[in-house]
Amino acid sequence: MFRDRPGFPLIKLKSKDLDYKNTRESTWGLYLSHEYKKKFEHRYIKFKSSFHKDLNEHHGNYFNLDASASFIPLVSIGIGAGFGDLKNNSYVYGNGAVGGLAHLDYKAGLFIPFLPLGGIMIMNYTRSQITQGENVMSSYIRGKKSNSKYSLVAIWLL
Repeated sequence: MFRDRPGFPLIKLKSKDLDYKNTRESTWGLYLSHEYKKKFEHRYIKFKSSFHKDLNEHHGNYFNLDASASFIPLVSIGIGAGFGDLKNNSYVYGNGAVGGLAHLDYKAGLFIPFLPLGGIMIMNYTRSQITQGENVMSSYIRGKKSNSKYSLVAIWLL
């Protein structure tokens, strides 16, 4: 099943061929991030900013802002926004993209500190929406305006 395929996954969930979304060249760059978090007993408010500069493929710039808060202990909500110049957004979204506000993110998180045997669990959900019509209709996106991302991490210290 996996013979003659370098870099195959150990667990294959589904078969996927290369398509129009993953034809861009891989790249690398500079990433700078700053986070400010203020705690109030079992609650917090957090602001995060990051700057991404591509140094290899498209040489574009991307800036991200996030704000999140925990009004109820162990539950957080947040909002974020990404801004890219024309070079960055063209690399991410494809031909026809424009620079400026790239996407808005809506986030929710849950922290469970009492798993059996002393473990903890962190669950996160993010829904991203592309904000500009030109970027939604660009060659890599083709009308798909939103995307969801889920993550779950369970940790036990041995």
